[in-house]
Amino acid sequence: NMLECSIDVQNTKSGPNSRRQSMVPIEEAKRSALSKSIAKSALFQHLKDEEMAEVFDSLFPSEAVPEDTIIQQGDEGDNFYIIDQGAVDIYVNDTKVVNIGEGGSFG
Repeated sequence: NMLECSIDVQNTKSGPNSRRQSMVPIEEAKRSALSKSIAKSALFQHLKDEEMAEVFDSLFPSEAVPEDTIIQQGDEGDNFYIIDQGAVDIYVNDTKVVNIGEGGSFG
């Protein structure tokens, strides 16, 4: 299971605990696919075109492998993730509550 792309909404954290990988722009084909996922998210539906362009400019790739903890319940969140490939399990109080697959988001 691979998490490949995410959106860094606030860009408030850097350093060894940050999942930020690089400021490499997302390729156009992925931007198009991600735009469909973003359009479905209530978090972004109210944004104007120029605001959405800023969101896309904030995209950066991030990867995870099985057993990685991407974000721990109770931690301060600094990224919003959109799953490009694979799936993630979401746990609340150590109980799995949902599996989110490609096109899904969390953060």
